[in-house]
Amino acid sequence: MKNPLILILTISIFIYSCNNYENYKAPANVIIQNYGGELAYGAGVGVSNGNKYDYLSVELSKSLFLQYGILPGNVITHIATEFAKVTPHNIKEIHIELVDIPTDNGTRVFSEKISIEEAKLIISKENILHNCFDKIALNNITELTPFLTEDYKTSFIEKDGELAIKGINEMIGQYKGSMFRGYDFMGNDSILGKDFILLNGLMLGSKVNAELSIIIDPEKPDNECIVALRY
Repeated sequence: MKNPLILILTISIFIYSCNNYENYKAPANVIIQNYGGELAYGAGVGVSNGNKYDYLSVELSKSLFLQYGILPGNVITHIATEFAKVTPHNIKEIHIELVDIPTDNGTRVFSEKISIEEAKLIISKENILHNCFDKIALNNITELTPFLTEDYKTSFIEKDGELAIKGINEMIGQYKGSMFRGYDFMGNDSILGKDFILLNGLMLGSKVNAELSIIIDPEKPDNECIVALRY
């Protein structure tokens, strides 16, 4: 006979999944529309330091995102933030697996655990990203301060400015915030002299392939952003 505890847990997970099915349809559709493949999700129970916690498990399979130059970490973060918008308060983590992902050497599996707290922090900063996107879309270079160090040799200069804007607009139009892999908080920076948020993503354009960084000064009330390109 099946262990009663396992049976109860299985039934609980099934009921939980059914009750939240409608809520999860929206984020699931967003992910499938962006990356293709097949998506499965359900609830689970984990143990940390002897304490149980609830998590959401999401699995994306048979996606071709690597063939389009999209990094696995970007996909994982996008999945986490979309599902975190509708998860109930008892969920503490989202466990994400990207499986059956075709590569030149067969298929690969990518997995990561992201806390709901981290995912919701990213969500809370979306307005800052949109503010930066709007400035870029308006081609208002004067509102974007070039960030130049030894690592960032090229930015919005006269020679490449128009081409760079076109590439960024294509990236934003196709992938929105899904091209960014989380937030890195860094302090005592030599440029800003204070904490800032650095977002790195791969800019994909028909004529431009470059790494795009958006740097946000959290102390600025108007969410001023600095954009840098590295070719």
